[in-house]
Amino acid sequence: MNIRSVVTLVVAVATVNIAATSRASADAPTNAVWHGEIDAVVTFCNKIYPAGTSKYHRLRNLILGPSSDLLKDESANSPEYRQAFNSVRTSLASFPHDQAIESCKAIARL
Repeated sequence: MNIRSVVTLVVAVATVNIAATSRASADAPTNAVWHGEIDAVVTFCNKIYPAGTSKYHRLRNLILGPSSDLLKDESANSPEYRQAFNSVRTSLASFPHDQAIESCKAIARL
């Protein structure tokens, strides 16, 4: 998975979640795989472009819902979450630094 795929994933997940949230309760369960992928992107971008930290967390909460911190405690222990998180983290770590910073800046502008 390259950085553009991750950015596309973040935007796609946000769009789907916004649509779903408008039809479902705010406390609808969040998929552990989505959670792991989004958390990996947020963690990565926090490290390489910390100026966007508040925006990454706002976007994370928008995508995963208002209960995302509570759900993280539960889903972070699941094999699905850990596998998704590690897969995205590994992919992002191998991406050229300059392009990664630009992508994280783009995410912060969403």
